Amino acid sequence: MIKLQIIMVALLAISLSCGNGDSDVGSQSETGSETEASSSLDLFLDDNGFESVNSMNETDETPLQLALNTENFAAAAILLENGANDEELFTLDTSRVGLFEVGINESDIPEIAAAYGNVTLEEVDLMLEGMSAPAVEITFPGEPSAGIVLEIEPDGPGNVYRIKVLSDRFRTVDGIGVSSTVADIREFFDFQEVYWGEGGNPFIFIEEIEAKSAER
Repeated sequence: MIKLQIIMVALLAISLSCGNGDSDVGSQSETGSETEASSSLDLFLDDNGFESVNSMNETDETPLQLALNTENFAAAAILLENGANDEELFTLDTSRVGLFEVGINESDIPEIAAAYGNVTLEEVDLMLEGMSAPAVEITFPGEPSAGIVLEIEPDGPGNVYRIKVLSDRFRTVDGIGVSSTVADIREFFDFQEVYWGEGGNPFIFIEEIEAKSAER
């Protein structure tokens, strides 16, 4: 069962400078970093047959989709800093929240999170039902608390088995997410009833996220 609850992600451009007290050197370093990023962007686009950051190649992929599908998160970060459509970062379905998929290993989380900019990662123990429940909380820039909680299998190789999200920015292709009403959800998905979880929190179990979407 994947239980999705949901926080807002802010994308930050990353700039580098040399803090040695010499403003000219710092400025030159920053300019050099921007030039290097620009060159990397142009090289990625040219090598893969793209005309711009939001164009399509011969296989109908955008540059960002290609970067994410090949797990080139460094290229994804540069594309986002240069105006690529970030919709892919906030797509919600039964197996993933944005770039975070059920089944990834906890060792992969920092690299994936880097595509979102300057986020904070914290390893925590949620202690669910009195049992140890390791997780990684991700706090995004401008948010006061964790936005995504990646729950890790307590016994095993450290894979993510459940994702909780606290932001209504993450949405399904039909626009369903946190703040959607039961009526909104019923319009697109089949489910039996509303269940009550730990702490008295209600939740709905959806087995197939495209159950009714595919019929439209």
